[in-house]
Amino acid sequence: MNKVSINNFSEVEIEILRKLNKYGKGYIVGGAIRDILLGLKPKDIDFTTNLPYETLKDLFSEYNPKETGKAFGVLRIRINNIDYEIAKFREDIYGKEKKVSFVDDIKNDLARRDFTINAMAYNQK
Repeated sequence: MNKVSINNFSEVEIEILRKLNKYGKGYIVGGAIRDILLGLKPKDIDFTTNLPYETLKDLFSEYNPKETGKAFGVLRIRINNIDYEIAKFREDIYGKEKKVSFVDDIKNDLARRDFTINAMAYNQK
């Protein structure tokens, strides 16, 4: 099985991760981690963080961030013609309607992801 390391990511992706970790906690999550472990090149790189939505918009303002899901804490930035999604840590709340609650712990966020390798995260620290 392959190992996930900083070498699996572009300078842009490393810089996004560094910026998230400078102001809070940031991780690369989901399919990118799965693909690397399988020896595949990831199709996209998604990030998750404990930083508030408004802080994310300020930190990445130079990339004209798009609100792709404010209710779900998702911000999209485009760098060098590549889209990156950055989502706030969250957990699912089930009731009449499925809702999300924002949390500060990566473990809560990973627990809500489907029960596969997608519940893995990477942080260069």
